[in-house]
Amino acid sequence: GFVIIAESHISIHTFPDNGHAFMDIFSCKQFDIHKAVNYITSKLEAQKADKRLSGRGKEYPRQVMAAREIVARSRPALKH
Repeated sequence: GFVIIAESHISIHTFPDNGHAFMDIFSCKQFDIHKAVNYITSKLEAQKADKRLSGRGKEYPRQVMAAREIVARSRPALKH
């Protein structure tokens, strides 16, 4: 499944036959990583949880307009 939340997303890929679930939590804002992992682990009744952190998007400035300009320059415009 895939859930879009403000400025972020959460995706989950489940493999019930193997008893595995893989999640991606992407947020443009700070959040308590340990609290999120503990909550998800508890709700899924996971026996084991591994986490890997990735600092995506750190090259973009915190100011929205400055970041928007970088994105606009790096992506070609869509034409209808």
